[in-house]
Amino acid sequence: FERPFGTAGWVVRLPAFASWLAGAWMAHDLARRIYGTPRDGAWAVLVWSSLPFVQAGFHLTTPDTPLVIFGWATFYFSLRALLEGRPGLWAAAGAFAGLTLLGKYTGLISLAAIFLGVLLSPGGRRQLATPWPWLGGVLALVVFSPVLIWNAQNEWISFLFQLDHGIKAQSDYTPAWALGQFIIGQMGMVMPWTLIAMIGLSLRPGMIAPLRGASISPVLIAGFWVPLVFFGYNGMTHDGGGPNWPLMAYVPGTLLLAGGLNRWLSGFRRPIALRTALVLISLCFAFSLLILNLVRYPQLLHTAGVKTGKERTQLTYSYDWPILWPKAAPMLEQQEVRYGTDCLVLVDDYQNASMAALMLGSPRRIRVALDGRFSQFHLWQQAQPPAPDNFCLAIRQNRFENRFSATHSMPGRKPFVLYLVIPVETPDGLTRWFGLYRPQVPPGTP
Repeated sequence: FERPFGTAGWVVRLPAFASWLAGAWMAHDLARRIYGTPRDGAWAVLVWSSLPFVQAGFHLTTPDTPLVIFGWATFYFSLRALLEGRPGLWAAAGAFAGLTLLGKYTGLISLAAIFLGVLLSPGGRRQLATPWPWLGGVLALVVFSPVLIWNAQNEWISFLFQLDHGIKAQSDYTPAWALGQFIIGQMGMVMPWTLIAMIGLSLRPGMIAPLRGASISPVLIAGFWVPLVFFGYNGMTHDGGGPNWPLMAYVPGTLLLAGGLNRWLSGFRRPIALRTALVLISLCFAFSLLILNLVRYPQLLHTAGVKTGKERTQLTYSYDWPILWPKAAPMLEQQEVRYGTDCLVLVDDYQNASMAALMLGSPRRIRVALDGRFSQFHLWQQAQPPAPDNFCLAIRQNRFENRFSATHSMPGRKPFVLYLVIPVETPDGLTRWFGLYRPQVPPGTP
């Protein structure tokens, strides 16, 4: 992929754009199939395209990209299998279910929701009496099997890591506060009015345009509620991850809202009332896009003289290192005089390691201090040849100036001492602080 297209930012974001485009096509086709009119498909495309987390894909590339596209495909072929009863559709659903898990483990919750919805519908239970859905499940396991085999050979490390991260890690907040944060996060993912409309339609499916298949409604409702309930409840007592974890709920939510909008607009008999409703809906969608793009490009607000809170945005990680490096490079040059031009630089996580390698132009000189919970990164670093004890600089990052310790050490390495703290003001108004540490030199050493 790199050879024909290169490594420019727009190339890196191409998969996210493809995910949005494929999701929009499947939303249109599914809404048209389950509600019966092309107009339902058009509303589904409009709803999907206006969701903030979908638009964020034009600026970010994360594991959510394969999760969304393969999750959409799993819903698409599962719902079509329920409508049409064709065995090959269950095979396709199973293959994409396996790809969903390869994209991100949280997709398991949506797959469980689809199974629950099929189990709750009469037509779905008839399908489960045939071998085809189960063969689809076997195919999903086959597609996912490389991850299972690798984990079995490596102490189940990535599974244990995610369990510790999302289920075992205790939250530092009260359940009420955590639930409030979860709800606010979901409103940010899809906008408050969209979330409220999806919830209302899932609770009163009679407000949705008539479905062509009775087996479809339970799958849509379970697919919407199961991820929200699971991650919302888990987040009340545990470190349940970010607001993006239940985002697969908004795939069936898109179809619910498309059917609801069509049913609502069909009820207007007076042209002026219909035009007013269309203007109101258009303003809501346009406002969603406007807000998201101002979040993505806060420098537009700053240029206009609008002061925003010092909140972390996507720009933070991409802008601070080019500002930091000219200030850190002179100190590194001083250290290279003592330790040699091949001396190693220690950073505190893999995001900063990638930026340091880019600035330094030599990834081989970068090492990562893995102070956090045990993960597959430790296994990969252990598999590398032992690095010489030739560290000349350590860089640590913090959001607060006074959070840097006077010393920093690695197991089996000489300790570092704090030499300089550098503030970096990013375009989104956030100040990030970087502490530069140099090796502690014993007294009397020249």
